[in-house]
Amino acid sequence: MKYEEKFLNLDDQSNDQEADQVSDQVNDQVNDQVISILTLCLSPKSRQEILSFIGITNQTKNFNTHILKLLKEKWIDLTIKDNPKDRNQKYVTSDLGKSIIASTK
Repeated sequence: MKYEEKFLNLDDQSNDQEADQVSDQVNDQVNDQVISILTLCLSPKSRQEILSFIGITNQTKNFNTHILKLLKEKWIDLTIKDNPKDRNQKYVTSDLGKSIIASTK
């Protein structure tokens, strides 16, 4: 086997390993609770509705852990983008979030 062929084979193996690692990371991130939140938010839901749905209290630490994380990943969107702290703010699953739901089925 020529040097170039060996190099190309190693490169393919490396790409496969990287793809597996990325896939594992995505699977770790997308757990059942996340999928259930994304599914719930197919129609707009308030912070209180989301946190109650997963059985936790409406506290800042819970918001940061469960909702803010999804906002940062762009898996959910704000319904009132101009004013994130609006008392009527709701959260809805983004197109990216919908594709994540579809990929887990």
